[in-house]
Amino acid sequence: MSSPNHTALLEQLEQVIHLQKRGEEEQGLALLHSLIKQYPGHSRPYFILGLTLFKQDKLTEASHQLSRSIAINPAEAEYHTTLGSVLAKMGKKGLAQSRWKTAIQLNPDRPEPYFHMGDSLIDSGQPEKAIEFFKKAVQADPNFQEAWNNLGLCQMALRLLDESNESYAHAIAIDPENPDCHINLAMNLLIQKDFERGWEEYEWRLKRQLSTLSFPPPANTPRWQGEPLTGKTLLLICEQGFGDSLQFSRYFAVLKKSCKRLILQTPSPLAPLFQQLPELDAVDSRMDSQQLADYYTPLLSIPYLLKTTDQTIPSTFPYLQPNREKVAYWRQRIPQATLRIGLVWEGKSLFQNDPTRLRSTTLEALSGLNVAEGILFVSLQKGEPGRQTLSPPPGMTILNLDADIQDFSDTAAIITNLDLLISIDTATAHLGGALNHPTWVLLPFASDWRWGIEQTTSPWYPSLTLFRQERPNGWQEPIDKMANLLKRRLEP
Repeated sequence: MSSPNHTALLEQLEQVIHLQKRGEEEQGLALLHSLIKQYPGHSRPYFILGLTLFKQDKLTEASHQLSRSIAINPAEAEYHTTLGSVLAKMGKKGLAQSRWKTAIQLNPDRPEPYFHMGDSLIDSGQPEKAIEFFKKAVQADPNFQEAWNNLGLCQMALRLLDESNESYAHAIAIDPENPDCHINLAMNLLIQKDFERGWEEYEWRLKRQLSTLSFPPPANTPRWQGEPLTGKTLLLICEQGFGDSLQFSRYFAVLKKSCKRLILQTPSPLAPLFQQLPELDAVDSRMDSQQLADYYTPLLSIPYLLKTTDQTIPSTFPYLQPNREKVAYWRQRIPQATLRIGLVWEGKSLFQNDPTRLRSTTLEALSGLNVAEGILFVSLQKGEPGRQTLSPPPGMTILNLDADIQDFSDTAAIITNLDLLISIDTATAHLGGALNHPTWVLLPFASDWRWGIEQTTSPWYPSLTLFRQERPNGWQEPIDKMANLLKRRLEP
């Protein structure tokens, strides 16, 4: 039975929470501090204060208050779980995991610490370990949608695709309107070449208030839903990454056959490359553009609207062309060599909890490609990773063109002057494929949907050869395969 003092404390803590929900945070904090003075031996006010500071992103202060609550009542699992989350956000992953393990020992029936442990492990690129924690989280709470979703991500990362489908189905059953679960299911279906269901599920990305689009959709212009386009103007809007735009630009020529005018809105780094295409009547990079059209469509909805299967992927190559003047310019800039090989080893990080983000490597890891004298490596790496060329691996001759590459039309012209392009899964690999240029692509163990599961070739790009990790985080084997092929190529 609760004492009168304890009952009064709980009632006043409820008042604090009520004030916070009403947005009266200062009043809530004042009452909390008053309760701490009034009930110095009770842990709960310290916990509520720590939780409040955590929500305000005052992490150091939050950790202090939560530590005080634990000092008073070390047997409360919730306190350890919350302190673990604060420590994780502070970058103290090991300490955070220790707190979650303690919470599990104190109360093995609560799902939250299992979930946080799994989340931490998947973020560290350890999906095989994370799976067990997510499974325990959903066992403790079968309606824990985010745990089902992350379990599906881990299973995808380990190529357990049927199991991943089941996890996403559980997540969607809990909340059918959550777009993230549908999008992840779409990726799983597409990698299995279930294009009909995959494209349909992928349309859920647009439920995020069209936030995937590079440009806002035009006001008062309807989305194209597959209506006849004879005599019509269609506005195409690029979305997501540069690689997506390069991959799906293959549909421009297909659409131009059925409409009067075709207009593209695209980020400026892609614009000079696309402006050369005769099927496009206009290419616009302005955020405040007022292009008039009968319909608009996001670029990645086109396969869904045209009912693309793995047998009907547009296969005219090359479907992008380099600028002739730039090709001539770069021909003079790039020295002659026995073999000229372009390199890209790092791409942008993807979503934090996406295990497929582990697609990047290092220049040092690629040093095994230097199998003979006379090879000139040409770095197409943009940004900070390109600085690795300042101290290249011993014996590796590398030309860094970063400072002179202004946009993708420059990159296209450079690639045309190379014998071979070697790239991780990034936009440059898509550009090599669109140009129908010999391109070797290094893929992580859990590759993106467009590269399939085990094949070494791609239905999207006939000029690409795929080299896959045989185990998570293992780049040595695919790089060794590339090195052996290079040796054979250079044999007299």
